[in-house]
Amino acid sequence: MPQAYAYTRVSTVEQSQGMSLDGQLRSIETHAAQKGLSIVRSFVDRGVSGTAADRPAFQEMIEHLLAPSNKVKAVVVVHTSRFMRDVELARRYKRELKKRGVRVVAVQQETSEDENGELMEGIYELFDQHESRIIGARTKAAMLENARQGYFNGSLAPFGFQIERVKLGTKTTQKLALHPEEAKRDPDKKNPAGYTGPLLLGGFMRCGHCGKTLQLESSGKDSREYRYYQCRTFCRQGRGACPGYGSRKGSSTLPSSNIS
Repeated sequence: MPQAYAYTRVSTVEQSQGMSLDGQLRSIETHAAQKGLSIVRSFVDRGVSGTAADRPAFQEMIEHLLAPSNKVKAVVVVHTSRFMRDVELARRYKRELKKRGVRVVAVQQETSEDENGELMEGIYELFDQHESRIIGARTKAAMLENARQGYFNGSLAPFGFQIERVKLGTKTTQKLALHPEEAKRDPDKKNPAGYTGPLLLGGFMRCGHCGKTLQLESSGKDSREYRYYQCRTFCRQGRGACPGYGSRKGSSTLPSSNIS
């Protein structure tokens, strides 16, 4: 029986709409059994967009499929949009997989393995990309309107503020309010976070995952040294505690002594 991988994905927006990863996998397993395919492993990406290829589980799957020792002959997804929402990237990856005898199979959009099937697959990919752009435009418009009304779109409050939940009819939104401690500022200190180091953003920048402050890390040797802001939790406790958030030190992180 030919071996196959199952790939499931939901974006952040789709998660909020209740799209089920378990439901995708059940459909894939049922379809694979009907087609005589053996699902030997499943790869799952949660809360990531299909418009980019730098998805952790997706890249791990591709690495296995392109390996010389690979014996898997198919990737089964519930819908073509789960694999990719970018036409150019979809074509590129499918072309490389096809060279190694691997086909991408969509449960809800079966196509033949001839010229007509290739045409239909291309049409599906165009619709997937178009739908993604429409969703993006609608989401952006909704966020702009939310901000115009004075509400907060983010998940992590900036320094000096805290998030307050607001009930609007049957929906709940959020707004920013001053943080009772962080908002206190000593006029004799340039940095309200109490940071006294040489970096302008020291004490301000926080990890987008865990909310802890970032610390300066360096790598490289001799004249080619690179410096990065990295999550303090990640540095001290490892990826298991926080996946980390790094930002390269550049022109936006001037020494605080340069501030007038």
